[in-house]
Amino acid sequence: MEELVAQLMSQSSDGVKENAAGALASHGVNNESGTAIVKAGGVPPLVGLLTSGTDVAKENVALALGNLAVNVEHHRVVVSAGAISPLVGLLTSGLASGTDVAKENAARALGKLAVNDENSRKIIAHAGAVPSLETLLNSGTDSAQEHARRVLELLTETQDTSEAPENSKDDLEALALLLLLENGILNSRTASTDVSELAQRKDSYGVAWLMLHYMQKKQIRSPFKSLDLSNAHLSPRKLHLLLSTLPKSTEELKLGCDLDDEKALQLFPSLPLGLEKLNLEGNRKISLAGWEALGVRLKSLEGLERLALNECDLDDEKALQLFPALPLGLHFLDLWENRKISLAGWEALGVRLKSLEGLERLALNGCGLGNQEVTAFFSSLPIGFSNIKI
Repeated sequence: MEELVAQLMSQSSDGVKENAAGALASHGVNNESGTAIVKAGGVPPLVGLLTSGTDVAKENVALALGNLAVNVEHHRVVVSAGAISPLVGLLTSGLASGTDVAKENAARALGKLAVNDENSRKIIAHAGAVPSLETLLNSGTDSAQEHARRVLELLTETQDTSEAPENSKDDLEALALLLLLENGILNSRTASTDVSELAQRKDSYGVAWLMLHYMQKKQIRSPFKSLDLSNAHLSPRKLHLLLSTLPKSTEELKLGCDLDDEKALQLFPSLPLGLEKLNLEGNRKISLAGWEALGVRLKSLEGLERLALNECDLDDEKALQLFPALPLGLHFLDLWENRKISLAGWEALGVRLKSLEGLERLALNGCGLGNQEVTAFFSSLPIGFSNIKI
């Protein structure tokens, strides 16, 4: 190890330093080898390369420091050597920024340093990491987004929302909204609209996620009631992250956002159990597998009162997955403009209607219903039911 460390500190070429840092990164995974690196004085020169090294050297150093930080004793040495600030620097978009790989490795290293170490979390926050982590969550590689999310989650265990993060207009906006939520000043419509708008903008998705995570983590008694993602163009991972952080107060979800099977299979199993309104209008790209996943989840959404499946290109196969699973407490069901459902599908709806005693409205206009189809379910409508659109 001494020879590799010496290569970092000598007048060696950039290539030699890059290779030495890469070798130390590989050795750092092993506790004994990591101890040898620390005893050889390898951490300070590694930290130095975070600012003075080539792009490849920075990538390798960030990986090495992340590997070393897994061990508690090595972790302390890395923090004491001042690694956090230059690691945060790699996340930025300025002159000191790193490549995509460097950002990914730096976010991973910060995550390792933040685990079970409140002091490191404070240093990371005070180094201005939050805006860069949010940016990484918005536009980084899949792995970088995951590491950034993890660091932000860990920072919420320390950060007080009464302290404004520095150097970020979006952070100040998120903070202001959070403080209003905590003090009960925002009403449900305002809170839901603000978060929904942030979530649908590519450059502020991270702020929306962070707000929702704060609400959930700190159990803020918020008036947040609904999330509208009807115009969002987010990856399956990002959609799943948003849904997994929704506060328990969420009652309404609008996902008319051009879902496909990949997104549906990520989202539907994690739909909040407390949902009262679910709008999936216009999702024509979901095939049978996606609707099967929704059918499974619907069986658990006992409080669902409104379901909009209009213009979803449903056919008999999809209908047979959905209609038997319709929640018993359903009040409003919109199915208009689903022209591919034929007799078998409408018969399945008729069977389920016998159990939907609280149904108040059924919208079937534009479904091309004939006498046979109407007969298949009409006799099954709840007693006193009158609001049907055909």
